[in-house]
Amino acid sequence: MIVNFSIQNFGCIKDKQTLSFEAGKTEHLEDYYINKTVTGQRLLKLALIYGANASGKSTVLRALELLKKLVDDPKEKKTDELDFQPFLFDHNTPNENTILTIEFIQNGIKYYYEVEFCRKAIIKESLDKFYPKKSNVYKRTTNLERQFTEVLFGNTIKIDKTFEKALESNTLWNNTVLGGYLKTNIEFKELKDVTDWFVLLLPIMRSHFDISTLISYTIADSE
Repeated sequence: MIVNFSIQNFGCIKDKQTLSFEAGKTEHLEDYYINKTVTGQRLLKLALIYGANASGKSTVLRALELLKKLVDDPKEKKTDELDFQPFLFDHNTPNENTILTIEFIQNGIKYYYEVEFCRKAIIKESLDKFYPKKSNVYKRTTNLERQFTEVLFGNTIKIDKTFEKALESNTLWNNTVLGGYLKTNIEFKELKDVTDWFVLLLPIMRSHFDISTLISYTIADSE
């Protein structure tokens, strides 16, 4: 379940904007529209994005779709460029990074994931757990001059040094650590939980989306 999703410097969105699924205090139709989570939060089962034409509604969906792709469809070569679409109607933003963050619940654990990137590389990335206890899973930085990724794991994370080096080697400068994990033969509970969540995240439906294809695929997959 998504708790919050934030976007900064992407498409027509310049400053940080957040789509939140956190419910207000009203208990009207509580049983129909509210999920009560293990973290004690009340989350909406449905959220609506509305506004004038060209106000950024589709941009929010494109950003969520891009975040999913950064995780479950990693680049194969260091020379492959990312889908970098900064805000263009400003002197500074075309030279600044895009930042996407998402807070979600998977298998009873609340995660907070943030990724910052430009056209050539993932600049920074971090994954934190906020329930049952707050802790950092990893922080990642990229040396742009050397085109090299460094991954630093939190104090509570126990990982074999050989596995750690294998994961770091498979995380190209234009891959997320999560994408690198999908290319690495290691066991890592937190990374498996998070990548599973992203892989199972349904395709983003827009006005031109062929919903019949999705329904057919879903039915066939459940047989």
